[in-house]
Amino acid sequence: MSIPGLSIFSNRSGYRAGIEDYLFEKLNRLNLETIVNREILKTSVKSNIKHATWYQPISCRNLKLIFHEAQKTRIPFDHFIDIGAGKGKACFYAAKNFRCRKITGVEFSMSLVKVANRNKTVFGHRNISFVNEDAASFLLPSGRCLVFLFNPFDDVILEKFIANNYAHFKENESVIAYAYDVHRETLLVNGFRTLFRSAERKLSLYKLRSHFQKPK
Repeated sequence: MSIPGLSIFSNRSGYRAGIEDYLFEKLNRLNLETIVNREILKTSVKSNIKHATWYQPISCRNLKLIFHEAQKTRIPFDHFIDIGAGKGKACFYAAKNFRCRKITGVEFSMSLVKVANRNKTVFGHRNISFVNEDAASFLLPSGRCLVFLFNPFDDVILEKFIANNYAHFKENESVIAYAYDVHRETLLVNGFRTLFRSAERKLSLYKLRSHFQKPK
């Protein structure tokens, strides 16, 4: 399956799908393992496209470690939310491997949301939904959320996302799971503490410090 008008690249930034990724895609009849250049993503939020990265699927290997570490926190997560969900790989993997009541993928490119929804039709899980919204203005729902980021944007949008959702993190026992965590310093300076980090894989988990006061 392809998206009309989009250029698809088989590899970028050294990414190669492993056997587990290949099997997850093929056995579930999904369209996941391609990379899409950010310049050709269709979005109504033109001002933020320069802050976005290209679409690239995360490996099953890294998702497995993230969910393992999230479970070690012993937080009974209600909701898995993928910010920058792309074609929905993390959401579909979560549906099979992570216990939570609801799964939501947030994606600012409608062309990718359409692919994710086609994947959902094939996949068939009722508790998964995809929304076409911009992370810079998206508000997290109440409840304990595992918020997943696979380096979907730069520190400018990450800062806005944190600022908009500061009250949520203050009031709820939510955790941010960050893959390819190149802007992790933004989380640290905004009051988050590291629960886990693999420097080798650039994967980490963060939770807001209980006594942190948001700067005025």
